Amino acid sequence: MNGRQVAELKFSEVLKGNIYFRIEAEYFAKKYLETEKLLRDVGSVYIKTFADVTDGEHGSPDLDESSGIVYLSGQNILDNTLDLDDIRFCSKTLHQRNSRSALVKNNILMSIVGTVGSASVIYKDILGNTDRNVATIKNITSKFSPYFVSTFLNCKYGKNQTERFSTGNVQPLLNLLQVKSILIPEIDFFLQTQVENLVKQAHRKLDESKAVYAEANNLLLNELGLREWSPSNKNTAVKSLRESFLDSGRLDAEYYQLKYDEMKNVVKANAVSVCHVKSIETFNQRGEQPRYIADGKLRVINSRHILEQHLDYENLERTNADEWETFPLARVFRNDVLIYTTGANVGRTNVYMSDEPALASNHVNILRIENANPVYVGFVLNSYVGRMQTRQIVTGSAQAELYSNAISQFIMPFISDNSQRTITDYVEKSYLLKVESRRLLEVAKRAVEIAIEENEQAAFKFIKTVN
Repeated sequence: MNGRQVAELKFSEVLKGNIYFRIEAEYFAKKYLETEKLLRDVGSVYIKTFADVTDGEHGSPDLDESSGIVYLSGQNILDNTLDLDDIRFCSKTLHQRNSRSALVKNNILMSIVGTVGSASVIYKDILGNTDRNVATIKNITSKFSPYFVSTFLNCKYGKNQTERFSTGNVQPLLNLLQVKSILIPEIDFFLQTQVENLVKQAHRKLDESKAVYAEANNLLLNELGLREWSPSNKNTAVKSLRESFLDSGRLDAEYYQLKYDEMKNVVKANAVSVCHVKSIETFNQRGEQPRYIADGKLRVINSRHILEQHLDYENLERTNADEWETFPLARVFRNDVLIYTTGANVGRTNVYMSDEPALASNHVNILRIENANPVYVGFVLNSYVGRMQTRQIVTGSAQAELYSNAISQFIMPFISDNSQRTITDYVEKSYLLKVESRRLLEVAKRAVEIAIEENEQAAFKFIKTVN
């Protein structure tokens, strides 16, 4: 039939688990039907039979940065981890009003709007709450490890269900009844604990990665005299026309705040040497926007993949390999310094630490340097030193922009060679720990899939072999 897939079902089969009487063809796609059959054959139960499900705040968010109460949204829920680097904070009133969705260790959070289906256990004590884009799976009975459940939700058989149930083309979403209707396989509890151990190891590796990166940051700030330093409270600066507009072309007061000059003076006084980025750059340009193709073989890095410490390699976009020839100036190679140039997190900087070819999108600046260690340079640009300069130089009131010519004017302080090497070693170790964390999560996910596809003994053997 011209390559079309046809499924013939009894009416009773159409109704099974179909709480909204969905009849569109996509709902009955072959992979969804095969997933449902496989899960029912191995023995599975709905989430609603062993846990409660709720969502977060439905009203306008009452934000309060000073409260210390974390306010998570769907974008903070990754596959078996939580992104706690880019968070908001809510008021005490909102938190008390929504006790049902307060963050409780060992509950599971799932994104239900946008990138639906990503799930993670709350694996540490966090004072916080969630918005309506997050479902909380809680009061989980002792027959299921929450770590196993979250791992299953992130594997292909969990994702197939959340893809199938989600509605909306522009902004996919799941409602709570659909979350409750997700099938979870009842596998041996000892295997569940093996999966749990893998996920906990991964979380420890990730925490260690962040701690090592923090050590590098402390070393840099100590060497540059910034560890205990704080800017003055003066909010006025007297500049001549030659020192201000004629030099910078800027008339806005923020650019001339004393804190920026003070920070630079401290850095210059403590660094072994200081130069401008332009003196060490060989290439400094924004990327270009290729087509996104889901099953493409070539990586694409856009600004949302530039995280606080390392790139989000696991979730990079994809395009066809022929785009490599179309956009030669957007090519990314190992040790290229990639800078977030447009939007909320302007100035974030990561170094590309992979040998796999990639392209940078049009909101990512590619900086290539010579006569300096690119890992060290990228780290400094991502540190307080770089972020302060970004804050001073960015343009745009509605949408912050950092341009290549401005990056060229940043000062780049160099500390002793030994300290530079130590920082580079720390950053590379931090990256490798993150890679190992991701590997462990993939092992856990694949073990769950093997238990469903083959049997539990095969899953045990797989874990033993690769771990």
